[in-house]
Amino acid sequence: MSRRNFPILIMAEHGAFRERLRSVACELGKVWEAGDVLSALETLTVQPFRLLLLDWRLMKNELPAFEKLIDTLQPDAVRLALFQVPQLPQVLAAMKWGMMDVLWAAQEVPDLRRTILEAMAREKKDGTAHQTVTYLAETLADHAVGHRTTLFRARRDFSRAFLSQILNRQGVERNRLADVMKVSSRTLQRYLAN
Repeated sequence: MSRRNFPILIMAEHGAFRERLRSVACELGKVWEAGDVLSALETLTVQPFRLLLLDWRLMKNELPAFEKLIDTLQPDAVRLALFQVPQLPQVLAAMKWGMMDVLWAAQEVPDLRRTILEAMAREKKDGTAHQTVTYLAETLADHAVGHRTTLFRARRDFSRAFLSQILNRQGVERNRLADVMKVSSRTLQRYLAN
């Protein structure tokens, strides 16, 4: 994968820090941004990432559900924790949770760039982790219950996540999947985009 297409998600609440990270990460890969957990979760269900820059303060309140979802949908993504001001207990908790390293708001741009490049060079796991439909369903069900999502919305979120997994993780071509589903490629694309 060329560096220009290296997918990076930045989930950071503070706009100035997110902007600094975006300016560095845009030089190194293709960047998606989220300012809150819900936006990040919606992006994580439809787009595979290789690097996740995650605001620890936003995550820690939703850690069990967030961890399940990331482990299910983004098993190969390397994770970096973001802090406004890093404190040892939180940094240790983040590292225990599986963060490779930490970034904080006061760091200089060259330090941010170096840490992100090191993370990009590292592979989280060997090979592709096998996913189960049951685990995906449980994770999305927990999320739906926690956010009081309607049954229709939860079913649609599951379908989108499942189809995205087939396309992104299994390497199935979009036209082939559309044929199996007996819909046009354009219909499938519209469904995944909504």
